Amino acid sequence: MLVVACGGGKHARPAPTAPVTEGSKAKPAVLAVGEVDIQTWGPDVKLPKGMQKQVLGLAQAYYDTAVHAPLSSGKLGAGYIGLFDRPLRAAATGSDAQAMTDVSLGQVSKYTETASKVKISGLADDRGILRYLATNFSMRVDATTAQGPVRITRSVELTYAPSGRTWLVTAYRVTTVRSTPKAKTTTSVAAGGGTTKP
Repeated sequence: MLVVACGGGKHARPAPTAPVTEGSKAKPAVLAVGEVDIQTWGPDVKLPKGMQKQVLGLAQAYYDTAVHAPLSSGKLGAGYIGLFDRPLRAAATGSDAQAMTDVSLGQVSKYTETASKVKISGLADDRGILRYLATNFSMRVDATTAQGPVRITRSVELTYAPSGRTWLVTAYRVTTVRSTPKAKTTTSVAAGGGTTKP
C-alpha cells in the first residue's frame, strides 16, 4: 500500500500561541493556516486564499468530529465518516479509530485543547491542476477523567483528492500518544493509496 506523501513527513508541533479551549462545553480550537507548499512538474502553482480556506475547513472538520466531539459528548461528531473516501471509511471508524479519534477516552469533565498551525501542501500536474492536497498539523489534549489525568498528543497528516466539487481524505498518517501517570501508549496508523510527489 502506497500512501500519498504531499507533506514531506514532518509534523508541526503546537506553538505557545496556538489556539486553546478549556472546559467540557467549550468551542473547539480554531485552526489556522501555516506554511503553504505546492509541488508541481509544470508551471508554478499558487494556492488561492479561497482554496486554502476550504482545505483548512476540512482539517477543522476532522478536528471537531474526531477529537472535540468525543471529549464533550463521548461520540464521534456528525460528518466524521463523510470526510473519507469510501475505501478508507471502515478503517477510519474501526481498526484505526484508536489513533484517529478520542472516542475510546469518552466524555470528560474538563480538558484543554491546543493545536499547531496547519501546513498545507499539494501536488499539481504539468497543466497546473491540483491532484492532491494535504494538511499536516499536531494537537494536544490535557483531560481529567474518572481514572485520572491523561495527556494526548497527536500528529496528523491527511491527504485529499478531488471528488466532484469537494475533496475527500484519500490517505492518512496519524500517530497518537496517550500518557497517564502510570503508563504511556503510542498508536500509529497509515492508510490510503496514490502517488508520491515528483
